[in-house]
Amino acid sequence: MSDDPKDKAAARKDSGLDAYRAKRTAGSTPEPMASSASGGMPAVGGRGPRMFVVHQHDATRMHWDLRLEIDGVLCSWAVPKEPSMDPDDKRLAVKVENHPLEYVHFEAVIPDGNYGAGPMIAWDRGLFRPLIDAAQGMLDGEIKFELYGYKLRGAFTLVHTGKGRGGRNSGRGRDHWLEVQHSARGDSGAREFLAAHAGVDVVHWPGLTTHRNHAIAARQMRDFGGMLSVRIRGGRDAALKFAGKLRLFTNATSLGGCESLIEHRASVEGPQPISPDNLLRVSVGLEHAEDLIDDLRQALG
Repeated sequence: MSDDPKDKAAARKDSGLDAYRAKRTAGSTPEPMASSASGGMPAVGGRGPRMFVVHQHDATRMHWDLRLEIDGVLCSWAVPKEPSMDPDDKRLAVKVENHPLEYVHFEAVIPDGNYGAGPMIAWDRGLFRPLIDAAQGMLDGEIKFELYGYKLRGAFTLVHTGKGRGGRNSGRGRDHWLEVQHSARGDSGAREFLAAHAGVDVVHWPGLTTHRNHAIAARQMRDFGGMLSVRIRGGRDAALKFAGKLRLFTNATSLGGCESLIEHRASVEGPQPISPDNLLRVSVGLEHAEDLIDDLRQALG
């Protein structure tokens, strides 16, 4: 993205939903037709967490649509290949028209005769946390952010391919960006910390090389997931004391989601539990690895 004021003015002009509405006819498509950019939903600014969705869309050809909540709309990119968690994989991402925020919950078959006709499902959904001002990043041609979804979890960068070489309106490829995955955040560091701590008996997570089924899991799984189980030394009392001292993990009876959660399984199972009484199940959310590890350290003592 160049510093030419004309380039940045064009980017601002494209920031609303006019192009989205111009391609669609209300009543002919099940897609939402928002009357305002935010669609009645509160817009989130700055660097606070907001929503993202990846749609798998079988239109003219199969592709994936990455949508990030920026300035009250879902800024959208068409990705020809399935998104990847492998840092060696870089994905072309072609900027398309912005979509209304309601689209984060949209799944349907768009009827023939409409723009984008074909089935569309939510391939992944979760929290999007910009590491810079995302609206400014759209103008500058580089957005650094983290995703906390079910399939995509980690640090990413979207960079405009014209950055530093004539800007976004330089002709062929002016809407082309690259999506780059950098590293998983949060949960992997926490798992390794727990596995090495003297107050922990064992961490059950197949991503650890010490796990007895690691080799099988590595062959069969693209990602090892964000949930783990840990057994605390000292039995039930030690496990409950540890869970009660945590500040960033919320006690829960069901795991998954964007916040960090912890569950004492034997308590959930009732008066005749089958799980070991020192077993805790953990789901790691959107917090940074350093903060999580500090919290685990103080709770273990």
